[in-house]
Amino acid sequence: SPVTVTGSPAALLGWLTGRTDGADLSCPDGPLPVLPALG
Repeated sequence: SPVTVTGSPAALLGWLTGRTDGADLSCPDGPLPVLPALG
């Protein structure tokens, strides 16, 4: 099911690319989902 993650565009990009741990993001549904590693 979809999960909502909110934050600044820079924070989202950093998390999605694996450069940050997502500490600046919020997820009202619980902990941030674990993303698969980028090739």
